Amino acid sequence: MKAPEFGRLRSRPALLPIPFDVHDPATGEGSRMRILVDVQIAEDRNGASIPDGRYTVVHRNRDREVVYRRVGDVRFAPFFDVCNRTPDMYRNLGIAEQLSSLRSYADYAMPERFSQVFALDYASLHPVTGRRPTSLIDEAPRRLVEVVGTGKVVIGWDERVEAIRDAASRCFMVHEDVGLCIAAAPPVWGVLESEGHKLQLHQVSPRRSRVDLFDVRRREAAVAFAASQRGMEPLVRGAVIDLSADLPPETDARDAFVGLRDGFRRSLGGTLCDLDAEGVRLWHDCASGSDDLARYGSAREMLELLDRIGAGLAGGDAFERWEGTTRALKRRLSFEADNSPAQEALPGARP
Repeated sequence: MKAPEFGRLRSRPALLPIPFDVHDPATGEGSRMRILVDVQIAEDRNGASIPDGRYTVVHRNRDREVVYRRVGDVRFAPFFDVCNRTPDMYRNLGIAEQLSSLRSYADYAMPERFSQVFALDYASLHPVTGRRPTSLIDEAPRRLVEVVGTGKVVIGWDERVEAIRDAASRCFMVHEDVGLCIAAAPPVWGVLESEGHKLQLHQVSPRRSRVDLFDVRRREAAVAFAASQRGMEPLVRGAVIDLSADLPPETDARDAFVGLRDGFRRSLGGTLCDLDAEGVRLWHDCASGSDDLARYGSAREMLELLDRIGAGLAGGDAFERWEGTTRALKRRLSFEADNSPAQEALPGARP
């Protein structure tokens, strides 16, 4: 069955709380708060969206069945599942209250193409003051007129709102049976060491470091990796009941590498003078958030790059920081390299 396009669905107005940086010219104070943006979200009143994957995932240490639905090229999961909550927690909340309860979109399972539009880098400094902003994120979201009425300036409002409205029109859907649904990446197999030796199918943010996460289709590989780390078969929880027929390409090794972008940047930041061209290029791509970082090649090539940079740093404190940053990643890349053809490169590999 072919998924309908968004143009076939009705839409309804909604207010979406989005983090913005705000500047007060009178006091010079820079703050970060949530401001309500009026958007239109899709509404499926007649069951037009099609089922697209059924899984048993682990939520709050309980197994829970999650049914994905699809419109166009976007997969949706129920709000409660994406937010790792039970329906009882939000039973009395309407759609507006559910949207308002989403504090930080990047923390959920949204695909990055949406989460990057909605979220701010909470570690970044204020663009006007150059200092860490006063955080008002935990306060109730405010309307734009309320903020500007006090003489404050919302940074980047005109530039961001159009992109936010476009993303919201494809990122949220109200389904007649399950209520609010949110665009969600497929679940992943996670190798968990903190609570014993477990392998769980669960939903996580695509922005999280993926050193210990495996594509939903790679259960056997995840089991093998977990067993190789502890020398014993892991306890497996969760299951694939009905797999979507049209999942994105498997990019586990690349995602694990890209997921340590911030770690690479911090480790190399104070050692640029000691790095060769490859090391400087890696630092630059990490610092700029360049998509080029996703095209560094196969698992074997990425592992060789890490080793070459480490060899160039050997003998100093920078080497210890680098080893600490890359130790877990090297284990994962070594596993991927040993379980893939030598000539195979990831999509879009650098020449």
